[in-house]
Amino acid sequence: MSCIARGRPSQWLAGLDGLRALAVTAVVVFHFAPTVLPGGFLGVDLFFVISGYLITRMLLAEIDATGRISARDFYLRRIRRLLPAVVTSANTLVEHGPAVTVAQTQAAPALAIVNAHPQIFAELNKFPPGKAPADVMGRAVQEVGPADLAVVQKASPQLAVLTKYGTKVQKAAHDGPSQWRTWWWICVGGQVLFLPFVFLMTGRWSPKRARQDADEHQAAVDREMAALSASA
Repeated sequence: MSCIARGRPSQWLAGLDGLRALAVTAVVVFHFAPTVLPGGFLGVDLFFVISGYLITRMLLAEIDATGRISARDFYLRRIRRLLPAVVTSANTLVEHGPAVTVAQTQAAPALAIVNAHPQIFAELNKFPPGKAPADVMGRAVQEVGPADLAVVQKASPQLAVLTKYGTKVQKAAHDGPSQWRTWWWICVGGQVLFLPFVFLMTGRWSPKRARQDADEHQAAVDREMAALSASA
């Protein structure tokens, strides 16, 4: 039996969010005042353990539901999770952009027919496929022609994709550059605000001095272990 609960992947666990908040707080305190919370660096380990648990739980739930793990869907979820909201246009372009491009190519003749007779197709779209009243179908056959109606009907899956995602993808392609530019300025602003506080943080910034600290720490551990062995 698995030791990890296979709950719904979307189920929110407030306690784990609280633990992650404490982990982040511990790391921040450790950077600014290591003597106040010497073990604050363990918050990094705690944060990644919790994240690993949640990801594993989600993958187990996916196996239970589908019998497999989709690497594509997994990384798309990571993108949606990690990218900030300011660049959400990337999600639309990544998820639906290729499908819309293919649909536009395959349904080009049908799109030309629909655009040439917008009113009659707007009326036909009010009804499920094959359920339009006889008088509406009669007008469609008379106005559009049986051959062109057959072309549109054959391309109905591609037209459905364009109807559902076409406008979203077009808007995302238009808004994407400005959203990425906004995110770039946010990053620059964050760095400008952060840099003055670098001088308030304590710790070893030089790799050479960091190695010296690590060597001194290891030597202290070795002395303690030797003392424990001698007293045993």
